[in-house]
Amino acid sequence: MKILAIVFSLTLFAAFTGTCDRSTPPKVASPNIYIKDAPANPGDPISGEWSGNFKVMTFTEPCTLVLKLDGAKVTGAITSDHTGPGTVTNGNWVDGKLTFTAEFAKHESIALTGALKDGKLGGEFTTEGHTGNWEVTRK
Repeated sequence: MKILAIVFSLTLFAAFTGTCDRSTPPKVASPNIYIKDAPANPGDPISGEWSGNFKVMTFTEPCTLVLKLDGAKVTGAITSDHTGPGTVTNGNWVDGKLTFTAEFAKHESIALTGALKDGKLGGEFTTEGHTGNWEVTRK
């Protein structure tokens, strides 16, 4: 009887865990952008959360970037201690090239261009009369 109870319990446990959704809830990048952690999709190599740096002259600033690709349109959020939180606007992903503007409440906008190479997104940015480089890797 004891063995039957154990087998019954294990059967219920297996049935219950087999039907549960084990996916994690989406991460909130900004109030209106939800990105679910998932392996990179070959058709969408840029959606997700990225972290890296802006570099201009001798200045390096860590940043976090969350991108969402919809067709060729790119939206998302960006933040750093220097700029505060911002929004990705006018974003495009065409022929492996990324362009967008990062808009901030307390910082001049930043125009970014770049591409995906060796698992990293990076390129040039222009803001406040300066041009520098940026590079991020997937979190």
